[in-house]
Parts: sequence; structure tokens; C-alpha cells
Amino acid sequence: MHWMTRMTSWAKSHVLAVDTAMTILVAALFLLMTASTGSTPGVLFSCPAMVCNLWQIAMLIPVATRRWRPEPSAWAIVAVSVAQLIIGPSLVPADLFALTVLYAVIVYGNPSRSRLFACLGLALGILASLALAVSTSVGPVFGTATSPITVTLCQGSDPHTCAQNFLSTFTGGLILITLCIITAMFLAYWQRARNATIAALRERNASLKAGEQERRRIAALAERARIARDMHDVVAHTLSIIIVQSDGGRYAGASNPQIAKDTMHTIEHESQRAMEDMHRLLGVFGEPDHADYRHVAALIDEARRSAADMDISYRIVGEPHPARLSETASTAMYRMVQEALTNVRKYAGPNVHVEIEEAWSGTGLTVRVTDDGRGASAAADGHKPGFGLQGMSERIAMAHGSVQAGPRLSGGFEVLASVPYRDTEDQANVNATPATETPATRMPTAREPMQDAAQSAIRNKSGNVPAHATDIQHSKTVTSALPTPTHITGLVNRCLHDNRPSLPKPGNKAGGKRNAVERMSVWWEQHYLIADILTGLMLIAFFGLSGVNVGNNLEFVLTGNQTNAISQAIIWTVTVLVILPWMFRRRFPRASAIFAFIFAVLQLLVMPCILFVNIMTLGVLCAVILYGDKRSTNRAVAAAGTATCLCTLCVFSGAMGYASLLAMLADLTRLQRPNGTTLIETVSVFITVALLCLIAIISALWKRTSGNDALVLQARQQALNEEARQQQVLAANVERDRISANIQSEVTDTLQSVIARTHEGLAMFEDAEREGTEPDAAAVCEAFRQIGEQGRAALARMRELLGVLRKTGFSDEDHDHSADIAPLAPVTPGAVSDALPAAETAASGTPAATAESAG
Repeated sequence: MHWMTRMTSWAKSHVLAVDTAMTILVAALFLLMTASTGSTPGVLFSCPAMVCNLWQIAMLIPVATRRWRPEPSAWAIVAVSVAQLIIGPSLVPADLFALTVLYAVIVYGNPSRSRLFACLGLALGILASLALAVSTSVGPVFGTATSPITVTLCQGSDPHTCAQNFLSTFTGGLILITLCIITAMFLAYWQRARNATIAALRERNASLKAGEQERRRIAALAERARIARDMHDVVAHTLSIIIVQSDGGRYAGASNPQIAKDTMHTIEHESQRAMEDMHRLLGVFGEPDHADYRHVAALIDEARRSAADMDISYRIVGEPHPARLSETASTAMYRMVQEALTNVRKYAGPNVHVEIEEAWSGTGLTVRVTDDGRGASAAADGHKPGFGLQGMSERIAMAHGSVQAGPRLSGGFEVLASVPYRDTEDQANVNATPATETPATRMPTAREPMQDAAQSAIRNKSGNVPAHATDIQHSKTVTSALPTPTHITGLVNRCLHDNRPSLPKPGNKAGGKRNAVERMSVWWEQHYLIADILTGLMLIAFFGLSGVNVGNNLEFVLTGNQTNAISQAIIWTVTVLVILPWMFRRRFPRASAIFAFIFAVLQLLVMPCILFVNIMTLGVLCAVILYGDKRSTNRAVAAAGTATCLCTLCVFSGAMGYASLLAMLADLTRLQRPNGTTLIETVSVFITVALLCLIAIISALWKRTSGNDALVLQARQQALNEEARQQQVLAANVERDRISANIQSEVTDTLQSVIARTHEGLAMFEDAEREGTEPDAAAVCEAFRQIGEQGRAALARMRELLGVLRKTGFSDEDHDHSADIAPLAPVTPGAVSDALPAAETAASGTPAATAESAG
């Protein structure tokens, strides 16, 4: 197909050469046709053949430049036409090509002057009708151009008869010429609106291709922000619990060994769960399994166990509807409560009372978390605001909700968040998405179901699926095997409404409103299935009502032999079954082609003749090549060759006297030797049908490579959208893989060390129980002290990591894109301490010591 693409590209960039070559061929053909003709009458003179040829050449010169310089060509046509109507022949064959110039100036010229040229075309049509009537009825005023000047009117006939001839010729010519001009104008306005639609689709596709690199960059930066947000909620939350528990365990170890032992179990459990959550977080897109609002009660119970001095009251208002929350909203509200409780433990102080109010309304969920702790005075100890509330706001915003957080006037702190239900959120998403926004131009959030696209993108790039990609869980909805009315309605909707992007609505370049023809063209392109069905119904009526003679006309044209007539019922049946796949050829090209091929084979086997309506099958052949892939094209070409051979054999069987091809095949043993005339007819039929199929195939390939079909560009846009989506997922996966080695190496080592120390502490308690003694209080305090110090060091390191990610990532496309991605490449665990501060310095220009707190 490369040769076809190169030829199409060359033809687009050399329109003058293409039009000039075609015009030269047409001029040579017309000159050969009119070489032996006599003189042609005009208004003043009767011009000989040589003079008429000169006028034809003068008329065809602007035709060659009609697309290169449409408006100068149109003015040249006007000048040549007026001169010809006055001093030249009234009508020459090349005058027909003036309509192509009118078509070109409306399609390719300035739209603001289209009406001017349309009016000039109608005026010239009236003048041409008048000149034709004068030259044929009244006669040239001065005879031939080379004869002596003599005045001869009406050629000596009766003036009354001359007037009648003049009126009849003028009326007939005016109607015919006006219809031709109006048809050319209609087609021109139609094509201009279609070209605007195609141009808009090309601009969309070019924009998608141009923004591919930027979208990958945005996906990588957004993945950084997602990891920072989730690491804060998962790991930093757990480290805070470990620190609080270790501090409490140090004081409980001396007085109450059982409490100290339970505290050690809690630390072990939290560390193990944090490791599991981190592996899920850095392994695939999505949240840990428990990060759902339906588990918020378990989260609150956990907070009560981990902080004995924190009194938590939990109240539910209204009837809960957790199933109506989207996955994004459910996770966001869970993380909101988790972050609020973590901040209370860290900054509110001792003996704090926390109130959690969960209110379910008819539109969504609202959660209020308040405490009576330090409030605004929490910053007095030098604490700097971090990224916890920022991540909370980003999560709630993704769910189209709102959040407010700040100190209360009466003391303490308050966090108020609300999210809409799934149906309300979907409607808000539709309203918030502009009409010109495509799926590829909107950044997908980390929680959108992109597992399939991620796995496909990774497989396409590398040929292998990474280990973490094979762990992706696919949720499937099991439906009943029996079709329900809802299923049937959905099937009909899928048949009538495809999932391709909507066609753009082109505007008028001149700034005015589109006329009726342009509006009809836009509607026709946007509702192509309805348009094809309406056109097919009209074709069924035309071919069905044409009768038996037209039904047999195609084979008569091919062979010259009239076959036996068939019944009208068969003609109607065949017409409907041939037009039916033609009506759905653009919506279901493959299925229509298969149906058309099977019916064509059956028809050629059993029918005694070839109906004229069968020529519509070429439209189905063209459609399956135009809208299909390479495999569909190869199969369509093979099917066209098979049908051509069967068509030839069908004509051959009729010439040999058989009622059908099937009858001839059943009587092959007694088949007589054909004569020369039959062989010539059979070969001519094969050549004719093969040429028709070849023209359909080449025209489809040309149209597909030239990019002049709206549905082809629409499918290309869909492919670009899907490719862009996969590239975004792939970029996020690559960025996550780059970061995960840095984070997991340190965090995993820290958590494993904490777990090891808890095992040692628990072993100490078990040894004391076996010996029947109390564990050494100093050893217990030392174990909790080491765990606490390690947790604090890990939390400080985590804040540095989150600071780097936050400074080099963002969560939406409105963020300033000036900062480059910091080079967080996988390194050894020992080199992490040097790699990440250097990355932070490169991204923000500030040393790592200035990283803000992640709390």
C-alpha cells in the first residue's frame, strides 16, 4: 500500500499537474470527436470546426487551474463564456466543464463570494439559453465568420413559426442548463461542508499525534503525585501508628506486661499490612483491597485500639448507600477519614475527643470529622504543613466532591468533605467535559479501570507481560443467558449507535450561518446509517418498480443476448436482499460483505440472469476495503475474484442454453463445445466485470489513503485515542517501576526491621511466660524505644521521598509544566540517600533539607 500512499500524497501536493494532465486528455478527446463536424451556429456568426476547437481550448484552460487558483479561473470562465456567447458559437461540448469551475470556486474558494459566483453562473445560464435559442431558431445574424456580411433572420421561415421555435428552444434550454447549474451548486455546497468536517477530523488527529509526548509526560508526573498521595496514606499512616504504639508501649512495659505484649502484636500487624499495601500500591494501578468506605468502621475501631487516650464517637445520619458511591468517591472518603484520624493522633495532643458524623442524603455522602485538640496552636511546636490535606483535596476533587479543613473558632480542628453518588458524579463528569475533549486529551485518574489497556500496552512494547501485570484482577458482570427487554434494547442501541467519536460540527469560514445544503450535508455525515437506510429504500423502490426489462438489462448489456423474463416477485426479493447489505455497508462492513458474497454466490448459481441491481454489490466491496483492515481487504479481493468467475460462468451457461449455472454444473458430462462467438462473449463479460471490481477496489484504496472519508478519519481518531490511552498507562507503569525500586528498598528494609524487632520482643514475652516470670522492664522499654526511633527515622525519610515526588509531579493538566521529571532511576538501597536529594535539588533547586513535612 505504500505506492498508493505515495501516489495519493503526490496528487494532493501537485493538484495543478494532475488537473492539467486530465484536462489535456479531455481536450484531445473532444478535439477528435469534433474534428469531422461542420460549423456551429452562434448569435452573430456560424463558426467552422477549427474556430469551435479554439473556443473549446480557451474554455478548458481555466478548467486546468480550477483547484490551484479557483477564483481567477472562475473569472476567466466568465470572460470566455461572455465572449463566446457574443461572437462565438452558442454551445460547444467543452462548455459542460464550466460547471466544474463553478463547483471548484464554491468548494475551494472564499465562502464569502460563493453567492456572487452562483449568481454569475445562473446569469450565464440564462444568457446561454438565450444565445442557443437565437442561434438555432433565428439563425446567425451575419452568417459564417468568413463570409461577406449579410443579414439573415429566421432563415426565411415564417416569423410566427420562428417565434414558436425560439420560445420552445429557450424554455427547454433554460430548464436544462439551470438544472445543471443548480445541481453543480448543490454538490459544491454539500462537498464544502463535508470538507470542513474532514478538515476538523484531520486537525483532531494531528493534535492527538502532536500531543503524544506531552501526554506521556503528564501521565508520568501524575503517577508521581498518585504514588506520593497513596504512600502518605498507606505507609506514613502506619509509621505514625507504630510511633504512637511504641511510645505507649515504653510506659506500659514496666507496669502492665500484657498491654505491652498486645502493643507489640499491634505493631507487628500494622507493619505487615503496610508492606502488603505498599506492594499493591507499587505493583498495579488501584488501591489496596481494604481502601473502601465500607471498611471505615474497621478503620475507626483500629484507631480506637491504637490510641487509648483518644475518644472517638461515630454517628450515622440517614440511610447508608455505599453501593451508590463510585470507586473513586469510596476510596477518597475512606482516605479522608484515615488522614483526619492520623492528624488527630499526631497533632491534636493527649486526651482528645473526636466526633465523626456520616450523613447520607439523596445526592451524596457528607462526612465531618472534628476534634477538641490543639487546633490552630498545633503549629507552635515548629510543625510545617505538609501534603496530607493536599492529597485529601485531590482525591475528593477526582470524585467531583468538595472538602474544607481548618481550625475551629471554639478550638480543635474540623474536616468536612462531601462526594456525590455515582449517577450524580457521572452527570457532573459529562457536564464538565467539553464537547471538543476526546478521551485522549483528558488525563485518566489512577483509579480508572485501565488494567486491560496497561497490560496490552506493555505486551505491545516488549512482547512480554511483567509479573505485576499478570496479577491484575478483572471484574466481570455475570448476566443471564436469556435475553431480556433491556438486553434487546441495548443490542439495538449498539447496532444503531457505534462507539466511535462524534463527528465535529464545522463552522462557516466566513463567519456566517451555513445554508440548508451545508446543514443537510453535516446531518448526512453525522447520521450516515439513517442516510444509507433512506437511500436504500429509495433504490429498492426504483429497481423494484422498474420491471422485468430493467431487471434483465445488465446481462443484455454485457452479452447482447436477452434472457428469459423472471417474475416480479423474484425481482423484488432479489432487489431487497441486494440493497440490504448495501444499506449497512458502512456500519457493519464485514458482516455486510459476507452476506452480500453468500447471496451473490447463491444467486449466480440458481438465477437464470443477472439483474441490474447487482451492480450495487460493488458498493459493499468498496466499503469493506475502505473501512476494514488488511485481512479484510485480502479476503474482499479474493471474494471479488470468485464472484467474477461465477458471473462469467453464469453468462456462459446462459449462452449455452442452460437455465442456470447450477443446471450446467449438473450436466457437465454432456456439455457441448462452445463456438467462437460464445467464447468472445464470455471473455468480454469476464473483462468487464473484473474491470468494475478493480475500479471499486482501487477507488476504495485511494479514498482510504487520501484521508477524504469522514468515517475513516473517525476510526483513525478512535485508534489514536486508544493508543494514547495505552501510552499514558505505559508511561505511568514505567515511572512507577523507576520509583518503586527507590522507595521499596528503604521502606521494606525499615518495616522488616520493625517486624524483626517485634518478633524479638514477643519471643522475650513468651520466654518469660514459659519460665513463669515477668519480662525485664528495661529490656521491654529498650525494644519499644528502638522501634520508635526506627519508625521516626523512617517517617522522616518518607517525608523526604514524598517531598521529591510532590515537587516533581502534579495531578492535573492545569499544573505548571515547567519542572522536568527528576531522574529517579533504580539504584541500590545504599545509594538511595544520595540519589533522592540530588533528584530533589535538580527538580526544585532547593536542598533536600528543605523538604516539607508529609503530615
